[in-house]
Amino acid sequence: ALDLYPFKNERDLYNSEKLKSHGVRVVTVVGAAVDKIEELDMLALTLTELGMKHVGYGAKPAHYDIVGKALLKTLRDALGTNFTN
Repeated sequence: ALDLYPFKNERDLYNSEKLKSHGVRVVTVVGAAVDKIEELDMLALTLTELGMKHVGYGAKPAHYDIVGKALLKTLRDALGTNFTN
């Protein structure tokens, strides 16, 4: 999934401030989505806005599946037995 990001060619990518900053933003959005899980209309609006923002960055429909799988794997790895589908 990292090949999709504009900072993919950063020297020492895994220690890159751009990658770390993006990671913080992703975690923040996931947290906000969890907080709104019982407010589906608001959650749908938030995620739609996020999707539109990413279209502006050049995201393509096929990218969502790739990034979604990477996000789920990351969550599964981080949460271990606390992760549920």
